[in-house]
Amino acid sequence: MNRREALRRVAWLMGGTLTAGTLSAVLYSCHRQPEEVTDHFTDTHKQTLTSLADIILPRTDTPGALDAGVPDFVVMMINECYPNDQQKKFLEGLNAFNDQCRQTYGEDFASCSPDQQKQHLSAVEKQVFGSTDASQNHASDALPYFYRTAKELILLGYFTSEPGATKDLVYVPVPGKYEGCIPLKPGQHAWAM
Repeated sequence: MNRREALRRVAWLMGGTLTAGTLSAVLYSCHRQPEEVTDHFTDTHKQTLTSLADIILPRTDTPGALDAGVPDFVVMMINECYPNDQQKKFLEGLNAFNDQCRQTYGEDFASCSPDQQKQHLSAVEKQVFGSTDASQNHASDALPYFYRTAKELILLGYFTSEPGATKDLVYVPVPGKYEGCIPLKPGQHAWAM
């Protein structure tokens, strides 16, 4: 199976929730050579992504983002699949995310307490998704781009991983006949394809 077919199937599995940016980034990666790939992430960047992924999808009675190796997936996707301008914008947004945290709490996101991390994340959520007011324009749109892209890649990485697909979704490795309407039982997880 080629990468485009795999992407089409993943998009179908995710209910078509992948944004055009992620789809175009993966298709762009079809034209890159492996020797062109450079790791642009510092240890601080990777620690921030690890903390962010753990807050967005923590371990509960099912595995979390860290169990599925999602932070490494996000780094790999940005390094290998996104064009240089989008890599730069993502890293600028990641730096802005940490800068805002440092201004408020005096430390990078990964070094803050869990309560401080959740407060910072709530503030960023409101900043990115909560206001359509033009007066709240950021110096650049790098922070919203980073946060939306990171969140999308964290969800994509988790729900396409083995732990996400088999422990958090109902997974049938060899499906039987097609049944278009199967009711869910109360409390049952959604079906994986």
